[in-house]
Amino acid sequence: PKANPPQGNLWLKPFAGYSHSCGITSFGVTLCWGRNVEGQSDVPDGYVFKELSLGEGHTCGLTNQRRLICWGAEGVRRLEVPT
Repeated sequence: PKANPPQGNLWLKPFAGYSHSCGITSFGVTLCWGRNVEGQSDVPDGYVFKELSLGEGHTCGLTNQRRLICWGAEGVRRLEVPT
């Protein structure tokens, strides 16, 4: 697995997990790299994230629409964030 972030991007927010990392670029694109055994680095298509939280085998992201999307060890799940 790649240990360094993809080059050529301007990063707004970096996030570090146990064995993978992610970042949100200046264009609002979320990219992840590192260990991907459970799919924790496979960012689901169709979402723009403003915050991320990384665990050992999963990643969760909060969208601008206040949806919490988690992927990795348990697949991709969409959760509504209480207001």
